[in-house]
Amino acid sequence: MTSCVTFIDIPQFIKPNKLDENYFYTLFTCLFCCFLAPFIVFWFVKELYLLAIIEAFLLIFLCCNLRRISINKSEILPRSVVLISIGCQLLLLTYYAGSSASLWSYPLLATYFFILPIRHANYVAIALVLPMSYILTFSSDSIFVLRYVSSIIATVIIANLIITINKNLQKELLRQSISDPLTHCYNRRHLDTTLEQTTHLYQRTQDAVSILLIDIDHFKQINDQLGHLVGDDILRQMVKTIQEHRRASDMLFRYGGEEFILLLPEANHKHAMLIAEKTRKFISDIQLPTKHQGLTVSIGVSEFTPSMSADDWIKQADVALYKAKNSGRNKVCSIEMN
Repeated sequence: MTSCVTFIDIPQFIKPNKLDENYFYTLFTCLFCCFLAPFIVFWFVKELYLLAIIEAFLLIFLCCNLRRISINKSEILPRSVVLISIGCQLLLLTYYAGSSASLWSYPLLATYFFILPIRHANYVAIALVLPMSYILTFSSDSIFVLRYVSSIIATVIIANLIITINKNLQKELLRQSISDPLTHCYNRRHLDTTLEQTTHLYQRTQDAVSILLIDIDHFKQINDQLGHLVGDDILRQMVKTIQEHRRASDMLFRYGGEEFILLLPEANHKHAMLIAEKTRKFISDIQLPTKHQGLTVSIGVSEFTPSMSADDWIKQADVALYKAKNSGRNKVCSIEMN
C-alpha cells in the first residue's frame, strides 16, 4: 500500500433543506370548520344549547389552530382531539337525525385512513362502528344495522388492502429511485442527498466520517477485450464483494461508470486507510475471465473536515484517486487537510 499525502484548503458551503408537512391537515381542518358551523345552528334549533355552545368553542379553537399553523406555531388543540371530535359529532348527529346521518361515516373513515397510520385508523374504525351500530338499533331495523356493519367492514378491508399495496409500491419506487439498476447499490442521486445530510450531521456531532473513491484499473481495456457484458458482470462481482465485507453502517454508491464511493461513518483518516487497503485486497481476489490475474482497483481516501462542502469532499477524494493512478495503480492514496 502506498499512502500519498497532499495539503489543500477548501471553503465551506452548506445548503439547508425544509419540508412543510401541514398542508393536508390545514385543508382538512378548514373543511371540518365548514362542516361544523351549520350544525351549531342545528343544535340551537333542537334546543340543545349546551351542545351548541361546546361546538361553538370547538370551532373557535379550530380557527385558532389554523391561524397558528399558518404562522408556524404549535397548535392549541392536539390533532388527535380534532379527529376524535369529528367522530363524536357524527355519533350525536346519528342519534338525533337517524340512520341517514350514518352515511357520513364512510368519507370519515376514508379520511382517518388517509391521515392516521393504518393501525391507528383501524382502532378508530372499531371505536366508531361499535357505538354507531348500537345507536342505529334505536332508529333502524336489524337488517339495516347488519347491512351497515357489513359495508363498514368491507370498506375497512378494502382500505387496508389499498394502503398496503400503495405502501409496497412506494417502497419499490423509492428503491428504484435510489438504486443503480445494474449493480443494485445506491445511485448518484442518493449519494448527493446522503453526503449533504452527512455534512449537516457532522456539524452537530463532530464524529469522524470518510469516503473511499474506488475506480477499476484499465476498465476500458476490459470492455474492449472481453466485451461489455463481461464488464457488467465484473462490476456486479466487485459490488457484491464490497457489500459482503463492508461494515453494517457503510454505504456503497455508484458514482459513475466504473467509479464507486464507499461512505464510512465513524471512520477517521487512519481507519479509512485500513478499510481501503482491505477492500483493495478483497477485490483483487476477483479473477478476470481468460486472464491469469485478479481485478485491481485504485482508491482515493478522504476524511471530512469542517471546512468542506459535500462537493469539495468528493473533489478531495478524486485528487487522491488521481494520485493513486499516477503512482502505478492498484494502490490506496489519501489527501490530508491542513
